[in-house]
Amino acid sequence: MTKMDLQRAETGSNGWGSPVVWAVGVGALVGLLAVLGSLSGAAGSLAGDSGLQTATGPQIALSASSGTTGYAIIVTGTHFHHSVDVNLTFTSPDLTGFNLNNQPYPYNHAITVTTNSTGGFVRNVNVPSVNRGSYLVIAREGPTTITSSFRVSSSSIHFSLSTTTVMADGCLRLTGHGFYPMDGENFYLGPWSNAAHVRILHGFSANVTGAFHRGWTVLPSLAPGTYVLVVVGSTYGTGVGAFTVVAGTGTPC
Repeated sequence: MTKMDLQRAETGSNGWGSPVVWAVGVGALVGLLAVLGSLSGAAGSLAGDSGLQTATGPQIALSASSGTTGYAIIVTGTHFHHSVDVNLTFTSPDLTGFNLNNQPYPYNHAITVTTNSTGGFVRNVNVPSVNRGSYLVIAREGPTTITSSFRVSSSSIHFSLSTTTVMADGCLRLTGHGFYPMDGENFYLGPWSNAAHVRILHGFSANVTGAFHRGWTVLPSLAPGTYVLVVVGSTYGTGVGAFTVVAGTGTPC
């Protein structure tokens, strides 16, 4: 064995100036990367088969965060499942559930949009005729609910209660203006949880200026708790007010 052969044997040289152990390590690393790449591809294929577009969850964005009633806003959705229906509702923080068709949930359906091949959508909507205040735009795909805040900064619709605390069988004064003149008004009562709504007043109309003022005797059967009162005009106009029933018996209207 020559001196060069001995040096190669001792150092493990492959004859190109690189140790044999490095060459073996590169081969193992390349093989490992190939396996990982294969697993990654398989995982990506499974994600694609499930319809999930990305690890990022569904999102919605509004073209504006505030505006007046009738104001046109653009709702943009991303990262939903592709080719599925998404329901859009315009909702009071009281969970009364006004939808973009300006009717109280659940008496009418929300606007439905269908996502594209990448799980997105763009929809132009108009702020419904509701009283001034803070609201939520809600997008629902199955059990998934995504919200974005919107404030109605100015509205011709006004609805108010004479008090926010009342006893059962007590009197609440209901005042509204900005509704359609001589239009029939319907009132719905529901718990804060939005578990149900009951129509309690109907068959009377706003006056020639679109205003109304009347008393309503709180149902004696209402247990103490927080409730929501909704007024819906037959032509347009929606208002919401919350009140709390406390223990005791009040004086009827």
